Parts: sequence; structure tokens; C-alpha cells
Amino acid sequence: MREPAGVKRIALAPSTNYERQLLEDAFDRFGWERVNSPREATLQWGKARDIDWRAVLDGELVANSYYLKTALTRKADLARLLAKHAKIVGPNSPATSAVPETHVIDLDDSDDSDNESSSLPAWFATTGGAWVLKRSESNRGEDIFFVRSESPEDRLEAERLLAADRGGESPWVLQRYIKRPMLVDGDFKFHLRVMVLAIDDLRVFVHDAAVALCAAEQFGEEDGVDLSNKFAHATNHCVQKKHGGDGKTTESNSFTIDELCERVRLPKDSPTAAALSECICNQIDAVVKDLFFAARSRASPAVGFFPMAGSFELFGLDLIVDEDGKVWLLEVNSDPSLAVFGERLKPLCSDLIVDVARVVSGDTNKVDGGFRLVLELPPRFPDATEARRRVSKLVSIVGSFTAGTYDEHEGGKKVASIAIGAPGAKGAAKALAAREDWEVTTNPNAPLCSLQWAPHRTVRWERVMEESPATRLVASHHYARAGLLRRVELFSALASAGAIGSMPATLTLTKKGVTAAGEDAAAALETAAGGACRWRLRQGGPVVICPSAADVVRRISGGVETQRWSVVQHIEGSTIDLRATVLVAGSLHIGLHRNISGLGESLDAEEAFGIRRAAADVLSVAINAATKNRKCFLPFPNCFEVFTASLLAVRNRGHWKAWLLGFEDTFAEDSGGFDDCLAEDVVSAAIGFFFEAGWKPKSGFETID
Repeated sequence: MREPAGVKRIALAPSTNYERQLLEDAFDRFGWERVNSPREATLQWGKARDIDWRAVLDGELVANSYYLKTALTRKADLARLLAKHAKIVGPNSPATSAVPETHVIDLDDSDDSDNESSSLPAWFATTGGAWVLKRSESNRGEDIFFVRSESPEDRLEAERLLAADRGGESPWVLQRYIKRPMLVDGDFKFHLRVMVLAIDDLRVFVHDAAVALCAAEQFGEEDGVDLSNKFAHATNHCVQKKHGGDGKTTESNSFTIDELCERVRLPKDSPTAAALSECICNQIDAVVKDLFFAARSRASPAVGFFPMAGSFELFGLDLIVDEDGKVWLLEVNSDPSLAVFGERLKPLCSDLIVDVARVVSGDTNKVDGGFRLVLELPPRFPDATEARRRVSKLVSIVGSFTAGTYDEHEGGKKVASIAIGAPGAKGAAKALAAREDWEVTTNPNAPLCSLQWAPHRTVRWERVMEESPATRLVASHHYARAGLLRRVELFSALASAGAIGSMPATLTLTKKGVTAAGEDAAAALETAAGGACRWRLRQGGPVVICPSAADVVRRISGGVETQRWSVVQHIEGSTIDLRATVLVAGSLHIGLHRNISGLGESLDAEEAFGIRRAAADVLSVAINAATKNRKCFLPFPNCFEVFTASLLAVRNRGHWKAWLLGFEDTFAEDSGGFDDCLAEDVVSAAIGFFFEAGWKPKSGFETID
């Protein structure tokens, strides 16, 4: 590992106190001087979000993290990576054959009835067996559910879990459960936490200091396994330490591989504990080698993994061993907690950190200490500067990283944080670069940061909600706006606020609900629509136009009890489909962008003006009405967000009327193509609204509230 300018100064900010002293002792041993500020350091050890990435990409700083590694550390991305690798090398490579059957479930904000009726795959109910449902970006044993596919109760609970997250930013994965795991003392499930060090571009080491983390409660007989008992099935350190409430369970249930192999039933291919230990370690090495090769392969390059000189990272791989001694890969963890070693195995953790410090200090020409070199690839770019330039280009930030994270920001300049790779980041950065009173950083934790452009899930909400105006952050999303993005919830909020007629009645109905309403069901539908009308009815197939509310009730009543039907008021007449961009700033100022899709050249200027005015009116009414229900939309005074509104324009008695169909998050992470020109307009408008005199006409938005 290269140290800039040949000096050794390290800024340490470990994730937990458990490893602080171990890190200090290890790096002291190899002659590193400890400094308080990363600005003075040549090596920064801390969380990825706190790294001075500008200095790393300028070649001035070594970091204990890769900037791009989500292809490995996000469960859904890992599944996609290995599925792609399997298509190239076949399903029997060490890594592809070591992953249990895995499916990615993407949740969105759509109210399409196909999505509403079920988030689980259609085949799931008939596939049989036990499965694990977990959020792609979960950790610490959170958001994990064990489900039997043949159990209606389990499927219903899984659906509830997914429905509660509908509209969330992270997908979920459904992974087949290893039904015959190897058990400690014949009764207790375990998984292995294996420490893997990747350095530069690319060497990969596996360390001997693997830990077996054992469940606190018995696994049970195969036919009587209780999947609801997390203390028997979820062997995560953070779950197991809650058992008994004193944390002692994890101390007594953590073992080395050699200790583990003395306490399990030996498979026929490994007649001794030593043979089993060797077999497990050989499989681990092969899996790790193939996995990192796939992530960095030129044949199937992973967009979310870009190792480069000047960075290294210690990953924690979670694996499980079945009763036949086969190793299965479950997930890859970034910044793994070293507290899994506990006090009893702390000397083993100390050895691991000493070996990391040894390798990072430059001694990588031999396998040292407990590390085994399993993969060594030639750098893709012999010139490290070119590699850093490629990373800068890949993350789509304009020009260069214009401001150091720890600069003093002389001259009273304000600082904006632009998240690397976020939709619209290039346009946002361009708007700020054009202004002499702003600097741009990519670090969301930059001191004195005044504005943040980032995906909703990565906004620093603790800064947004600070009481002091001097330290409060302006963010590119409102905190509570999920109800605005879900059409059924949005209509419910508008109806409750008395805004009938601004949005077609949009409902999800079931036979059970219609039956409970009895004779009043049809009348309730007409009330929701503001009178008698035709309806658009759908359940899994094409849309059916129903002539009346009574016909809707009749069709649903003849269906299956558990089916969910999408019921939407049919808008009569010749309609024009519109898509408008709306900026909601503060609480509550609304701006409509000048460009409205659907206003074609066939319309004369007067008609176009009338449609635009009708759209502005209905958007103002709808957004103001939505704020009456805080669960639907709660705008913050120091936030702004852009929504794409779908509308229908109808000419009625010589005048234009607009109907709102729904909103989308314009700059959602999965939005596809990034409209950087729009992002530039949005940031210009936001700067004018929050930091200057108000809306700027040149920003492309005009106020409609």
C-alpha cells in the first residue's frame, strides 16, 4: 500500500470503542503518527461517509474504504452480480454455486393492481420450503423475516412487511433457507464471519481470524422448526446479544473455526476435525477469489465496484456451512463490526488488526501473519492518476471535486454537498459551479454544509431537523411525503380535505370490504366520485370499463375473497395526457416548471395557456389539501423536492379542466435517465428561494401558490 509523500500519519475514527485501542496499538507498532484531523493525515481510517474523498481522488490521502463497492455490499446488487457472472462462466463456479437461490423484489410507488395484489412473486406459494426475506440494505439483523412458502399465514405476514415498505428506496431479496445447516453440539445453528482484506486494484487476502457465531436457542427437529424464533435462526451478533438482555450469550457462543470443528457432527468427506477445518477454509478461499474476480472482471464489470490505488477495505463475509460441509455465501458487509470477537477472542481480533496494519504499511510482497493471498490482478490502469480520474467520471460529478471536505471556505462561501451518482447530480453541481459564492463537496458530513442534494434515504435528517438556523441543513427531499406518491393514499387525503373533483376517485377494494358495506357500497363509490360516472376496473388483467358503481360492486362481489381490485373513476371526453414538473419548497411554496409534456404544437397559444392554468390550479389545490393529512405529506420549511405530476386535461363547456392522476419522485434513485438540465433549474430555484430574495424567473419555475 502506497503512502503519499512517504510519511505515516493516521487519523483514526473507528466505528466502535471495541477496536479503538487495538487500532492505535497496531499502527503505533508500524511507526504511524496519530493526528486528530484527516487534513493532516496520509491515511484516514473511519466510516466511508466521513472520508475526505476529494483528497483520496487527488492522490493525497489513503482511505480504509473503497468509494464504489455496493455491487458486493448491497444484497440485491450482489445477487445480480453473481447471476450475471453465472451467465458468463456457468453456474458451477465457486461463488455462483455457493449462493442459495436468490430473487430480487423491487418495490415501487405504483398503484397498478398487479403490484398492489401481491409483492411476492406469483410462483412463490407453490415453490415449497423455507425462505429468508430481507431488505437489500439492512444490517444488524434488522428487516429480516423467515417464511414458509406453503404457509398462508407466513405469506400474509411477508406481504404486510413488503406493503409497509412500498415506495421505499431499497429493494428486498428472497433467499432460499439452508434447511439442513451444520449444528454446534447437534442443536445450535451458526454462521461464519470471515474477514477479507482488499487493497488497491486488486489484491485480496483472507484472514485466519474467522469467527463462528452461534444461535442462543436450539434449532429443533427438521419437521418442527419454528421459523419465528429469531434466537434460533438469525445468528447475527446484534440479534443474539439481546438474548437474556446481558450480552453474555454472544461471549459464550463465539468460536474459532478450529474450536467449531471439534463441536459439530463430522460429514463423511471430513473424517477428522482438522480435515473439516481445512475443507471449510479451502472453500472460503475459492469463493472469495471467484467473487472478487467477478466484481472486477473486464467481461462483466460491476458498476458498483471500482477498487483503486490509494484505498483498501476490510470486508466481513457471512457464510453458512450445511451438514455435508458445503460452504454457502449469504452476504458481504462493509465496515464489519469487530465486536463479534467479544472479549474472549479479542487477542484474535488484535492479530487481525496487526496484520491489516502490516499489509497497509507496505509489506504486501508475501503472505504475512494470518492473511492468505487468494487473488492478485494487474491494475486496470497502471497510472493510478488515471484510475482516480475514471472514478471521478464514473460518479458523474462535473469537472473535479471543487472543494476539500475540511477547507475553511474563505470569503464567506456557502458549501453544498452533492451525492456522488445521485440522479441529477451533474446538473445540480453545474448550477452551483456557476456561482462564485458556493463551493461543492461530495461529503455529506462536511462542516458548515448548507445544502444537500442526495437520495431521500441518505439525507442527513438530524441536520435538517436542528433547531438552530445557523446549522440547519437545506435538503433536496421532504421527510414525510410517501402518501403523496401513492395514488390511493393521495386520493383518500384529498377526499378527506374536501378536494373532490381534483383527482379521479382512486380506490383499492376487496370482496370482503364490499360485502361489509352492503347496500351502501355503490352509493359510497358515487360519493367518492362526486356523482354517477363510469369506472375503470382492473384485477390482474386488462382494464374493464364499468357503466356504473353498481356494476363495479357486482363484479367484485363475484370475485375471490382475497383479491384486490383497482377501481378508478373514468374521465369522460377527449383528454390530453400531461406530465408537469412541480417544485415544492419550504412549507408551502409551489412552483410549476415552464415545460409541460403534452402541450403539443397543434394547440394554439390561448388553448395552451388555458391548459397550463388549469394544471396549475389543480396542482395547487391538491398539494395544499394533501398537507392537511400529515401522514400523507408533511413539508419541512428547509426542504425542497421535485415531483412529476401526471394529469389529464379535458375541455368542458369551452373551458379546460385538469385532473391530477398522481405524483412521482422526479429524482428517485431508480428513475433511469437523469435530467441534469432540470436539476440545474431546480437548484437555481432553491438557491433563490432559501438563500436569496425568492424565486428566480430564469430558474424555469414560476410560483403558483
